[in-house]
Amino acid sequence: MRRSAGWLAVGMFAVALAGCGGSGATALRAHKAPPTTLSARSVEDEQIVTAWKAAAEAFDNASLTSDYNSPALEATFANPLLSILRSRLYSWHLLDYSARGSNEIIAPRLLSVRGNIAAVKACIIGNEIEELASGLPVPGPLGKADKVQVHASLILVDNVWKVTSQTVKDVASC
Repeated sequence: MRRSAGWLAVGMFAVALAGCGGSGATALRAHKAPPTTLSARSVEDEQIVTAWKAAAEAFDNASLTSDYNSPALEATFANPLLSILRSRLYSWHLLDYSARGSNEIIAPRLLSVRGNIAAVKACIIGNEIEELASGLPVPGPLGKADKVQVHASLILVDNVWKVTSQTVKDVASC
């Protein structure tokens, strides 16, 4: 599984945001194709997708060295996912695991925005987690490269969008 898939797999266990309040129909806005001129809304839409991509990159970089204290993690993730990812990276550190290679993010897009909560969807193609001592892929699903589809929830914290939960699904193609 690729580096991002490692954090994405962890994200499957993250608790989805509870108690967001209100009916799903009220104040829920589906993302549409951007207009020809940039509005304040489309600028914020792009900022949300960019924030998710920054979080993916922050985890990818931290996973290269199993850096569970990377400042970029705190800058781009919020709990409960932040704690889960740090715990996963710490266990990789203890096991002498790290990621190898790079990831490709395909077609990230904003699905919805509701107040200070947003949803993003993307596909990631990447590499597997390896044991540092041997340089070989670790046994099991983490050691296998595949494609995953990501659905992430972001929350606006002090005017910064941060990933707070996500789920992943293996897919045949992106």
